[in-house]
Amino acid sequence: IVDVDNSELSEVMVTLTNPQNESEFISLSNSPFLEITQSPYRIIISALNYSPIEMYVRILQTLTYSNSEDEPSNTTRVISVSASDGLLTSELVYIEINVLLINDAPLLDLDSLSSG
Repeated sequence: IVDVDNSELSEVMVTLTNPQNESEFISLSNSPFLEITQSPYRIIISALNYSPIEMYVRILQTLTYSNSEDEPSNTTRVISVSASDGLLTSELVYIEINVLLINDAPLLDLDSLSSG
C-alpha cells in the first residue's frame, strides 16, 4: 500500500467477489489497534482516526481464505482490496486464488460395530 501524499489510512476493504458456496470465507487476525468488521465475504479494517499504512499492511498479511467443502468448485476465486485515506479511495487490486482438488484416500473400518 502506497500513498504518495499521506502516511496514514482511514480504511481498507477486502472482498471475496465470487464466492461459490456458503462454506467458504475470508478472515484476518485481530488487531488491538484497528477495528475489524468481518462477514464471510467482506472485511472492513478501519481506524477511529487514522493509522499508519504499516499497520494495515501487517494485518493484511494475515489474510486467509478457507473452504470447508469436501469437494469445492475449482473456480478461481477473486479477492478485491481497496484503501482509503479518508478523502480518496484507491483503485481495486485483485488477488486470484486457485483451488486445487485433492483426491482423498478411502477409509476402511473392519470393525464397524465397535467405536474404536
